[in-house]
Amino acid sequence: MNVDTTLAIVIVNYRSWRMVCRCLKSLKVHLGRITKVIVVDNSEEPEGDNIVAQYPEIELITSAVNRGFAAGCNLGIKRALEDDIDYILLLNPDTRAESDFLEVLLKVLAHHSAAGMVGPMIVYDTPQRELWNGGGRLNWFAGGTRKIIPANGKEDEVYQVSFLSGCTLLLRAEAVRQVVFLFDHVFLHLYVMD
Repeated sequence: MNVDTTLAIVIVNYRSWRMVCRCLKSLKVHLGRITKVIVVDNSEEPEGDNIVAQYPEIELITSAVNRGFAAGCNLGIKRALEDDIDYILLLNPDTRAESDFLEVLLKVLAHHSAAGMVGPMIVYDTPQRELWNGGGRLNWFAGGTRKIIPANGKEDEVYQVSFLSGCTLLLRAEAVRQVVFLFDHVFLHLYVMD
């Protein structure tokens, strides 16, 4: 990552503080320098103290009520945008990095200046490493979705897609500032780009 690039990572926690800690551990091992990590705790009984005890450098936001993934992400995104941030990385708590995937995503956004977001191929956490999601296409006429990345797709190929999974999503902060945040009234969220 370019030394001048500023990045905030947003993780929404809901009864998953152990997974959040595992995620943070893998990020420290594989990503190197991280500008800021914001954990939004959506749990009815706050779990943020458990995370801060192991990772005191994170910024914790405790939500008064669990309004879902999109609203939790929005709390973290709004906080990140208060700083002069270039990129925001949304991560699910169960994400585990095995390499520096972030550098690849940053290069894609640098090469495709019109793109506002990018996501990686996401694989199951099993020895077979089967593809779980890498984006896809929406069928607006008939409804439904289809994957466009084959199971044997190359990890370094770039595909233009209609939607990405929010479980690992790199957003260009300027694009977020120009558009709107996630729809708070949608408990879980699909990122549509067509």
